[in-house]
This record gives sequence, C-alpha cells and structure tokens, in this order.
Amino acid sequence: MRKILIVGLLIVFSMQNVFATTSLENAPSSWAKEEVESAISETLIPEYMQTGYKENISRGDLCSVIARTYCKIKNVKMESLIKEKSKFKDVDFSKEYGDYIKACETLGYIKGITATSFAPENELTREQMAVILYRFKNDVSKDKLPVGNKKYKDNNKISSWAKSAVKSVSALGIMKGNAGNLFGPKGKLTREQAYLTVNRTYNSSKGEEPEDKEVVDKKEENKEQEKDNEAVETSDDEKKTNESVEKNDNDKKADKSLEKNKTEKVDNKQVEEDNNTKKDNLDAKKEKVAPIEEKKETLDLEQMKKQVLNLVNKEREKAGVAPVKECAKYNDYADLRAKEIVEKFSHTRPDGSSCFSGMSNYKTVGENIAGGQSTPEIVMNDWMHSEGHKANILNGQYEELSVGIKYDDASEYKYYWVQLFYTPR
Repeated sequence: MRKILIVGLLIVFSMQNVFATTSLENAPSSWAKEEVESAISETLIPEYMQTGYKENISRGDLCSVIARTYCKIKNVKMESLIKEKSKFKDVDFSKEYGDYIKACETLGYIKGITATSFAPENELTREQMAVILYRFKNDVSKDKLPVGNKKYKDNNKISSWAKSAVKSVSALGIMKGNAGNLFGPKGKLTREQAYLTVNRTYNSSKGEEPEDKEVVDKKEENKEQEKDNEAVETSDDEKKTNESVEKNDNDKKADKSLEKNKTEKVDNKQVEEDNNTKKDNLDAKKEKVAPIEEKKETLDLEQMKKQVLNLVNKEREKAGVAPVKECAKYNDYADLRAKEIVEKFSHTRPDGSSCFSGMSNYKTVGENIAGGQSTPEIVMNDWMHSEGHKANILNGQYEELSVGIKYDDASEYKYYWVQLFYTPR
C-alpha cells in the first residue's frame, strides 16, 4: 500500500509505495500565529527575528527578545542597560544580538556558561527557558510568584536546578506541557515557542492572564520529548538556581492555574476531498513498469544517491531552475533520517523532534521522504507526480541537496528514501 503525507496533514492511500514532503515555511505555525503576531505588534520581536519561526532559538537571539520585553514593561531605553565593556570574550558584538547580550548581562536573566564565555549560538532547552523566565518574571513582578505544584510525568527528567522554576512558570501559565502531560525539559526551544512564552510573560506583567493555549499542535505533539541520554549544557549559576528559587518560593503564595489542552483541528471534509484528488492523480500517473527486484548485497547505495541528484537536476533544468549541488555537510544526517523513517515514517523523528532538528545555520530547508520504490527512477517519478514533492524538487530557493537511502529487507517497504534540501545562511 502507498500513502502520501503532505506537510504532515494530508494522507492519501493508493498502492505499493509511501512517500511524504515538508518544507520549513517562513511563517509561524497555525497554533502559534495569534500570539506571535501579538508579540510582534507589541514590538517585542526585532525585525531580524521575524522569520525562521520553526528554527531552534539561540541564546544570543533570545537576549534580543528578553531585553526588548524588559524595556517595554519598565518603559526604559535600551541604552540605559548597555555596558560599554562586556566580560564575554566569545561574542561578536557587531551582530544583531550584540547590544542585547550586553543588556541581558546587566539584567542577569541569561548567565554566561563560564565567567568569560556566553556561547551566543548555543540552543536552549525548555528547562533552561523556564529558569530564565522565572528570573525575568520575579524581577518585573510586583507580586510574589506562585510556588506551583504541577506534576509532569517526566518530572524525574527535570534537572534539580530547574525544578522549582518549572513549577512556578507552569502555575503562571507562561510555559505549558506537551501532549501526554510531559514537560520535555531537554527538548530544544523553537523561536515561535520562545515568542509565545515571552508574550505571555509580558501580558501577565501588564495584569493580563496568559491565553490558555496548547504550545504544540496535534501534528507536532511530543516534539519536545527528549532522548534519555540527551546532554544539557548548563552554567554554574544555573545549577545553583534551584537553591535560590526555592528560598524565594518559601516566601510566596501559591496560585491556581487552569490549563486546557487545545489541539489544532483538521477539516476532515477538506482532507477527504484532497485525498480523493491525490489518489486519482497518482493512480493515473503511477509507474507502469513493475519494480525491479534487487538483492541487498548487490545494491550500490552511493551510486543510487548520485542518480537521484542527477535526476533532480534534470527536472530543475527542464523547469529553468538552477541546479543543486551535493550537500556533503548533511549526507550522514540524510542517511540517519532514512534509517529513522524505517522505524517511524514521518517528518517527526522517533525522539519527537522535527526532521530539521539535525540541521542548523540555514535560510531554507525542505524534506521529501519515500518508501517502497526500488530504483531512483521510480522514486523520482512518484515524487514528480505529487505536487508537494515536486514543489520541493523545483524550489529555486534551494542550493544544496543531501540524499539518504536505507534498504531493510525485513521491513514493510524495504526501500526508504530521503531528500534534504538546504540553503546555508
């Protein structure tokens, strides 16, 4: 049986093979759109960060949002927070986040990882964000913060230095759990998720209750669930945070917080109509030649990858689009993704993270996946007869391509294919 998944929402059933496509669009997810737009309208988000909403946010970029939000709440000018000299030696202060890091150094919400290192490009985890928001909210709030008694199923995964902060921001409704009553402490934080939490902090500091909206939508639920052995980089100051937070908590009164799980609804009628349309289209154009049976030991996967790249560039040439070159940087990751879709055929990885979580420093990225096609010609034929996959293949914004292939004779589809399109910054 063949099934097609378009951007994680549309599933079409046909015959024999399975494939899917997705791309990282320059717009926030539907579940985040309202609150992201609210944050932008309040000038909390600098213009250079009003893009790449699904990217993981860096420490330097978070400083830009935190510092602007503080100035908005306190009605102070950014210049008043900026030190002439910074103790951090690893920051390029000519970058957009340069002055914001200096401001946050003054505020003390985001600590350095050492006495002289800030690591501005490092990504943040959810538990690290909880600690930062706790420090921020505790500083700007006129009221005592709640201790909180929220219990998540993965409480044992939350680091000791973050436990009290997680409870408090959960009670405030600033941060909320993922599907299944999980907090996902080691999961990476995306820009749009950071914008939501900062917007809620801003609104609650104005005396408004944060909107009770689930942080993840149905198609991305469990996105923040982490692997048990995932490493977390923390500073000495962060490790001491739990001690200071608990001391502060002992003097504070607990509030009650109402949380309702909301998930994005799919228009079933439209999906059914789209399913029928895609099925008819694919059945009419499907490959007439029977798949070639090949033995595992005779497969030349590297040669097959090159054939896919060549076929992609032939199609781009026909469409008048510049060719893509091989992206050696992510070849290994493409192979890993091919192995992962044997276990879970989805743009969400088996650990719950996005298919783009293994990529960084990009302008644009996209993924096509497929299963069951025994040759490069067959898989390209299927992809080119699906509008979503074809759009990725012919997207003129992409400059590079990594191809991953996995053959697993014991699995349902045996052949698994991945295209990772990439444009570096």
